Amino acid sequence: MKQGAKIGISLGVVAAVAAVGVVVWLLVRKKRQTETAPEIPTGTVTVDVDKNGWPVYDRAPGAPGTNIATRANNPFDIRSSAEKWQGQIGTTSAGNGFCVFDSLDYGIRAAFKILKTYETKYGLKTLKAKLQKWAPPKENRKTYPDEVAARAGVDVNAMAAYNDLNFWKKVMPAWAKLEGYEGTLTADQIERAYNLSLK
Repeated sequence: MKQGAKIGISLGVVAAVAAVGVVVWLLVRKKRQTETAPEIPTGTVTVDVDKNGWPVYDRAPGAPGTNIATRANNPFDIRSSAEKWQGQIGTTSAGNGFCVFDSLDYGIRAAFKILKTYETKYGLKTLKAKLQKWAPPKENRKTYPDEVAARAGVDVNAMAAYNDLNFWKKVMPAWAKLEGYEGTLTADQIERAYNLSLK
């Protein structure tokens, strides 16, 4: 065999070995990234975390919609905090974002838990009192409680017991619409969420 042919074969072997090495390196690198990277739901645009350690998501997996209330399965626009809500998977921004829930049921459940706290800790009994606590007049429209009541067809000064499920089945769909939720909360969804809130 001629010297030139031997050199050609040697260079071919070296190139083949180098190519295999590159492929192996890429596979190992990808495996390491997969092992260390957090699992990010579909629709996420950032892997930042907020001050409470919540991942920042654009939307919950599979949640449709063009606004936060719908995309985040958070029909009442509950702000993210250090509170670890059942079903919460993240927040919408690194600074003072809204909770992102993995399902609508858990978004509604969190609202029930907050309403119960308003009643048991703060002694708030009426719809107006609870909604003024929810959306303080200094930060929101003063007419907020009246708008929810008018949409729901109830008296703004009505007693709004946390466990009056029939009352909340009237109020919650109207309240969610006021917050911009694009779907319609059904009686069955509200009842499921209420039952989750008892756990």
